[in-house]
Amino acid sequence: MVLRVEGERGFWMVHADRSDYYRYDKPIPLIPDNLLPEAIGSLQRKTFLWSRRLFDQIPVKELEDWGPFQVVPGLELQSGVGLTIVGHCIVQQPILYRSHLFLDTGEAPDGPGLSLLRVADVLQYSQAIRNCLANS
Repeated sequence: MVLRVEGERGFWMVHADRSDYYRYDKPIPLIPDNLLPEAIGSLQRKTFLWSRRLFDQIPVKELEDWGPFQVVPGLELQSGVGLTIVGHCIVQQPILYRSHLFLDTGEAPDGPGLSLLRVADVLQYSQAIRNCLANS
């Protein structure tokens, strides 16, 4: 259900999102890195596979184009939640929101087509964002 890619700049992969199935606060709580490996209950697995709750909370009107993806300034990354690459929700351009990179641009005839991003580039942008946040 959840894949951790190890390395100096490791990241996570989940099909839908890593929101907490049992909580509906706003903003929706995300499972932190240290608890993610144990979050394997059957209901939580449904969230990993089918949730659109986090996607539905993206303030679309606030999205800014940052080149390879769009972001909501100040909500690109979330403390304790490592970069998580997700699909499931088709977007016109990849979106980085609360440590989730929504990458599925679809391959439908009227869609933008397949998107490819190098993880190293996304992590480099993410690190630059972290550095800015740490210095502010």
